[in-house]
Amino acid sequence: MNDSEVCWLSDSDIAMLNQHLIEAQTPGEPIGVLNFSGLSSAQHRAMQYHHYACVNDVFKLGAVFAEALVQNHPFFNANKRTAAAAVMVFLLLNGKKLDAPWEQVVDIFEGLAKHNYDIDDFECWLAHWSKKFDVNDLELLANDARSHNDTIRHKFYKF
Repeated sequence: MNDSEVCWLSDSDIAMLNQHLIEAQTPGEPIGVLNFSGLSSAQHRAMQYHHYACVNDVFKLGAVFAEALVQNHPFFNANKRTAAAAVMVFLLLNGKKLDAPWEQVVDIFEGLAKHNYDIDDFECWLAHWSKKFDVNDLELLANDARSHNDTIRHKFYKF
């Protein structure tokens, strides 16, 4: 796999995820980027890891990306929710679908924020709970997500 084979989210993609999550789930919260350099750093950390460490594994890259996003705390609100959504989208774009129970998603991202899990732990968790995904099925997945937004709102509000 070369650089062009891994699909990455841009800073604006991640910021848009944050905005949409807050608008859909907790509309009273302030929306916006608190730390632009922290967002950019998180977004580029996995890319640099991919390039300089010659790592092609999307689970490792997703773990590096998620940890950086959680730890950098670039948004006013919903940092863990945004990291969870961003890593899910990253995996989808790269042919994997995270299929973990919502309770475990909440627990693992809280654990990343509290330093209870490291990148290797998170990589193993991602690999365990992911399955192959056909990117052509994104529209079906989006429709399913829209129909389950109330469930998602209640599970992630804890963040």
